[in-house]
Amino acid sequence: MVDSLEISSDSTRVGLVNYASTVQIEFLLKTYFDKSALKQALARVEPLASGTMTGMAIKTAMEKAFTAEAGARASSSNIAKVAIIVTDGRPQDKVEDVSAAARTSGIEIYAVGVDRADMTSLRLMASQPHDDHVFYVETYGVIEKLTSKFRETLCGKDDDNGSADSPLEGRKDDKRIKNENDKRNNGVDACAQGHNCQHICVNNGNSYNCKCRAGYVLNPDKKTCSRSDPCAHGHDCQHICENSDYSYICKCRMGYKLNADLKTCSRLGLDACAQGHDCQHICTNNGNSYICKCRVGYVLNMDQKTCSRSDACAQGHDCQHICINNGDSYNCKCRVGYVLNADQKTCSQEMRGEITQDACMCEAQIVFQKKIAIPNNIYLKCVSWNKDQGFIACGGDDGLLRVLKLETQTDDAKLKGLAAPSNLSMNQTLEGHSGAVQVVTWNEQYEKLTTSDQNGLIIVWMLYKGAWYEEMINNRNKSVVRSMSWNADGQKICIVYEDGAVIVGSVDGNRIWGKELKGNQLAHVAWSPDSKILLFGMANGEVQIYDNQGNFIMKMTISCLTNATGAVSIAGIHWYAGTGGYVEPDCPCLAICFDNGRCQIMRYENDENPVCIDTLMNVVSIQWNHCGSVLAVAGSLRASNLEKEFNVVQFYTPFGEHLRTLKVPGKQMTGVAWEGGGLRIGLAVDSYIYFANIRPDYKWGYCCSTVVYAYTKPERQEYCVVFWDTKNNEKFVKYVKSLMSITTSGDFCILASKADDTQPQYVLILCNSIGTPLDSKYIDIDPLFVTMTKTHVIAASKEAFYLWQYRVAKKLTALEINQVTRTKKEGRERVYHIDSNPSGAKDSGPDFAKAFTVRDLFTSHVAQVSRLAIIDIAGVLTLLDLDVRSSTDDSAGNQASAGDPSKFERKDVWDMKWANDNPDLFAMMEKTRMYVFRNLDPEDPERPNKDNLINFEIRSLRDSRALIEKVGIEDASQFIEDNPHPRLWRLLAEAALQKLDLKTAEQAFVRCKDYQGIEFVKRLGNLQSEPMKQAEVAAYFSSFEEAERMYLDMDRRDLAIGLRIKLGDWFRVLQLLKTGSGDCDDTLLEQAYNAVGDYFADRQKWVNAVQYYLQGCNQERLAECYYMLEDYDGLENLTAVLPENHKLLPEIGQMFATVGMCEQAVNAYLKCNQPKAAVDTCVHLNQWNKAVELTRTHNMKEIKSLLSKYASHLLEKNKTLEAVELYRKAHHFLDAAKLMFKIANQEAEKRTRPLRVKKLYVLAARLVENYHEQVKTSQQSKAKGKKSEATFALAGLLEEDATSSDNRFVDNAWRGAEAYHFFLLAQRQLYEGYMENAIRTALHLREYEDIIPVVEIYSLLAICATANRAFGTCSQAFIKLESLESLDPEQRQLYEDLALEIFTKHAPKDSRTVELDRSSEGPEGKLPTCIVTGLPIQEYQFWMCSVCKHCAVEQEIRKYRFCPLCHSSVTRSSVP
Repeated sequence: MVDSLEISSDSTRVGLVNYASTVQIEFLLKTYFDKSALKQALARVEPLASGTMTGMAIKTAMEKAFTAEAGARASSSNIAKVAIIVTDGRPQDKVEDVSAAARTSGIEIYAVGVDRADMTSLRLMASQPHDDHVFYVETYGVIEKLTSKFRETLCGKDDDNGSADSPLEGRKDDKRIKNENDKRNNGVDACAQGHNCQHICVNNGNSYNCKCRAGYVLNPDKKTCSRSDPCAHGHDCQHICENSDYSYICKCRMGYKLNADLKTCSRLGLDACAQGHDCQHICTNNGNSYICKCRVGYVLNMDQKTCSRSDACAQGHDCQHICINNGDSYNCKCRVGYVLNADQKTCSQEMRGEITQDACMCEAQIVFQKKIAIPNNIYLKCVSWNKDQGFIACGGDDGLLRVLKLETQTDDAKLKGLAAPSNLSMNQTLEGHSGAVQVVTWNEQYEKLTTSDQNGLIIVWMLYKGAWYEEMINNRNKSVVRSMSWNADGQKICIVYEDGAVIVGSVDGNRIWGKELKGNQLAHVAWSPDSKILLFGMANGEVQIYDNQGNFIMKMTISCLTNATGAVSIAGIHWYAGTGGYVEPDCPCLAICFDNGRCQIMRYENDENPVCIDTLMNVVSIQWNHCGSVLAVAGSLRASNLEKEFNVVQFYTPFGEHLRTLKVPGKQMTGVAWEGGGLRIGLAVDSYIYFANIRPDYKWGYCCSTVVYAYTKPERQEYCVVFWDTKNNEKFVKYVKSLMSITTSGDFCILASKADDTQPQYVLILCNSIGTPLDSKYIDIDPLFVTMTKTHVIAASKEAFYLWQYRVAKKLTALEINQVTRTKKEGRERVYHIDSNPSGAKDSGPDFAKAFTVRDLFTSHVAQVSRLAIIDIAGVLTLLDLDVRSSTDDSAGNQASAGDPSKFERKDVWDMKWANDNPDLFAMMEKTRMYVFRNLDPEDPERPNKDNLINFEIRSLRDSRALIEKVGIEDASQFIEDNPHPRLWRLLAEAALQKLDLKTAEQAFVRCKDYQGIEFVKRLGNLQSEPMKQAEVAAYFSSFEEAERMYLDMDRRDLAIGLRIKLGDWFRVLQLLKTGSGDCDDTLLEQAYNAVGDYFADRQKWVNAVQYYLQGCNQERLAECYYMLEDYDGLENLTAVLPENHKLLPEIGQMFATVGMCEQAVNAYLKCNQPKAAVDTCVHLNQWNKAVELTRTHNMKEIKSLLSKYASHLLEKNKTLEAVELYRKAHHFLDAAKLMFKIANQEAEKRTRPLRVKKLYVLAARLVENYHEQVKTSQQSKAKGKKSEATFALAGLLEEDATSSDNRFVDNAWRGAEAYHFFLLAQRQLYEGYMENAIRTALHLREYEDIIPVVEIYSLLAICATANRAFGTCSQAFIKLESLESLDPEQRQLYEDLALEIFTKHAPKDSRTVELDRSSEGPEGKLPTCIVTGLPIQEYQFWMCSVCKHCAVEQEIRKYRFCPLCHSSVTRSSVP
């Protein structure tokens, strides 16, 4: 194909993307511009391993191959971008979206399918029209025949119509994408510089020509294109073809009409078939006559009229044995002794299957077994069950490897929790191994099977068209494979050899890494669930932990082998990956078992407290079930009284609790495997595969027409508990952590769970039928068994039992339950301990010391427990008579009931239930059948029907009902008199009521002691109207629709409404109130609206509830609904509507506060006159401004303590500035000032920038000024105009003295700011050249040695004095510096050296010393210092700041708009 292309940088460019399960770019479009080099590169390409990631390859080509960097030409050049996809398989990823994206980006896609390619996928990838872009060939060699087709499709024909000829071809190879850009160009690329061709631009010297694609012709303007004559190119019209834009339409000649196929024509007016025909099947008009045809699957006979069924087998078939015609097709069958394989064509030797009973009649969970025999008695070595697809692989001697599959599980079996049928739907023998197959493991994610034999040969098998085929083979030829394990996502496999070699490979067959564990014999390997850890089990029993790159981490501590003697080896390692969820958080999931029966179950690889088990058996294999809740340990056990060993499987929980023991026939068991759903296990025993059905201990119950059940989800740690209302088909879900059991009775259920993982405490949660918690109790005993009645809950551990008498208010809605203010009477609680040696125990009698489960207790009609049913751990049901009866009672009892309860025993029982009204009647589940026992005699076993919930009547009840229907009430009454039973008398009473035979009904109710029934009959007797009686009877029998219709027919709408109110059907009540004539009761209407609202609120359908609460004017419930819906606008509107001091306003305020809506909460609290709650809310939500405002408005004093508390909290977190702002906003200026001074002092000690320190001191001083102003204002408000200004000032000073604990801050607030202001001013004057002013300012700094470090002051003074040539002052400064004790010797020496250098050149004298000393003194003492110049103010008039009270010369301050010290605005006023 490449030979036909013109390859160059200006013509066709070719790139190649090779792909399988990975994608590899072999070369880019810019790599080869020479045809010979390109062909050599193609010859070097090797196909990748298995896999077909076509979508990934298209995406790689689009993003990396068709780019300018890879050699693709710009889109403006109008050069086609073509991708040819060649594949022989079905894509393993999605191709539709990525192909569409590639086509949208301008890439034209051609798809070539080879051999097994999927045509649907090819069409999803290719561009339109598919006839020109999709090709199919049988083999790769045939692709060469498509060369001419590619040239015609891609580039068009080189004819006279001006169509373009741009050869583009694709390479013939499996799963590759060809990326091509083509256009010839000689000299200047005129097309690249811009053109206006509609289709194709072709360079022509320094210009260009326009051409059209195939099927188009160039228009006279030499730029645009029009469709060529489609009819001339070929058509399938029977009569006339007419061109229509880019296609054509068919027409018929005169006298004919176009048929439905829009191609053929039929004659008008003459319907020969309609005029009569003798065709057996189909008549077809043919001109003026007709012809006969046959339906599919039939052939026309010689008479051209009748039809016969075609012989599909005779026409050719591919059945291996027998072909049988089946209508239009055929079926394959096998000869005797063979079974049909999964391909429905070939046959394999039949494997014998038979049902066998368990010799020990094992436990309740295993209900029956089936075994499948391997032909030729070949012994099995291993077995593995694919949990996703259901395939079973078994390997054995002589290279035996078979893949089986049981029939698909029916929906009925799934719903009932029973195991699937046991017939085989696949039985395929895989050929390839010569030695005994020892290891088989599944990769469910990629549908692969990996096997290995005793010769070290590894084969990977793949599923193709319903059968398994060999995909890859590997043989290291050095050692034997002992174990193989795929990681959780199926991407990697780890293979361990006996000689210590470890190989980790990818799913596509590539080797990732290998390692030699020298000096170790490997036996087992397991991945961690996150694929980060590898466990290697050694032949000597050690377990070593490595990371996923082969780096050693540590040796695992084996706690279960403590005190074990002798050599041990690892029997199995299984790390449950968590794909089915966990039974509880932090659940043990790593199981390691040894051949001596010791096992340990760990939470993670370095768990220091594993669960240790001693199974007392020789273990050969272990495996977790699908959800990690049950560990199966398979091996052999030696009986205490027998020398012979027998095979057993023991089942344990993740916490080491022993569940069941299964005894298995046969000599030697070699493997165990769980089915994917956990309802069955497969056991490899000798030359058989045994299957045992498992009935898990489901957590479920039934109360008030509601099924309560629980299951786990992989994405959640809690149990998902579903409350399914079977009447309304509604489901309510709640999640419970560490759920232990579900128990139901009446209208309620108990959920037992662990309260805390760290402490041995448990909780019993009482819920109603929709899952709303009503009450809960924390208990300290482990509730292994829980039962309940309508009034009591009993939870029992192995040592004690707990009794709780619960009480629940009736008609309680979910909203009422959530009310904190609801008062409730607590039930009574008792705990009873069971002594190991109870007093008064007799020496003789039955021994019940062994573990047993009390499934149910029967309470007789005299309120005494008379009989106890016990199901032990082996599934054996026995009865214990608890009544102490006299001899007369015994004789009477023997007449009434047959059989001795002490001798009653049934095996394989997993549940039972006593009748509520007869101590001699109970039902039990045995294996997959239900038996009903009367007087210890079983009725015929009953198989439940297909419904999920079954109402099953016993035989005597069915017979009595039939008798009443056939012979009438009187004869039936006599029969029931002879065979009395309360349920039969009730049946008679109901039948008499239906016939309005009140006398018989009353007598029957008396016999069954139904007081309510007696009262009902009397009430019927008082009614005069027969229709009224019939309506009441209909209501009694729950025919409420009929009863309502009768009431309405009698124009008694009030009775119909009353009936619906009793039933709680408020929806119907609303309908009746609205549809009836006349006015309805407004109160009742409101009640109905609110009841319907309660219905929706109980089910948490808050939107629906709001609609009805609005109409029912139920503001309390409305607020709750708004809150649950997070409709805070609605809640705010409700607040505005409510009157002041309404009782609902505080609750609304609390609702707003819990969601952080401070303003709305404050409005609600203020409207109900609770400012204290409003302030508390503001403080809680950190809205201090609002809190301060409310405090002022309502004259509250509590804010002081709250402010202090919050400020302390901020200070503890080193948020001092936030605390300052808090005090400032709260107008606690003195507290804020103290904190501000503290910050300023800390910054000064840290030698922070002087300007920052000055600003901090200014802020602190201004806070003190605010405090002064606050005190002054306070005194003025107290005086109320009766005192003089001096008195105000004096009072303010006295109050300051009383309130201020530190007067230094108050009296000298500006001192720190002054110090750093003059410090900065002196430096600024020095740098600006005002030397005299600088030295005077520096001399003034000597007054602030307590604020500014002394070394800083005198260093600055020395510099200023030197600059001003005042060496005397400079000398004094150096003397001061050298005498400082804070200086270390090195610093002091530096100052001395510097002084020596200065004063050897200059004498230490000042020329103007007197002026410097006297300039700051006035006639009345010290003069104020100008904050602008730093000089003393000697003028009579000067400017004083209104804030900081500092002075400045008026002439100097005019240059400033703000005070140089405190930065407040300058006011033009002089002060004498």
